[in-house]
Amino acid sequence: MGRLLNKRLKRQPDAVGNPAYPALLMFKVLLLQRWYNLSDEAVEEGLIDRLSFVRFAGLSLDDEQVPDATTICCFRNSLLEKKSLQAPTGQVESPA
Repeated sequence: MGRLLNKRLKRQPDAVGNPAYPALLMFKVLLLQRWYNLSDEAVEEGLIDRLSFVRFAGLSLDDEQVPDATTICCFRNSLLEKKSLQAPTGQVESPA
């Protein structure tokens, strides 16, 4: 999945020069958002205070920053522009 996302998306540093979050990490964030019906802000908060979200996304407990709501929104919009969002998320079932 990571290779597919990397092939379709060209991840670029932000305006300050910080490297982009890995595409697979961001895709996992979108999965969490969809499964738990969360807003961009709520999934950002979940990545800050829920260990299960941190572990699923592939972040470490030492990471001081998590993707913010704007970054999550921009990533989702970039997938929508490239029509890459419907196929992968449609094939992934919600955790029971």
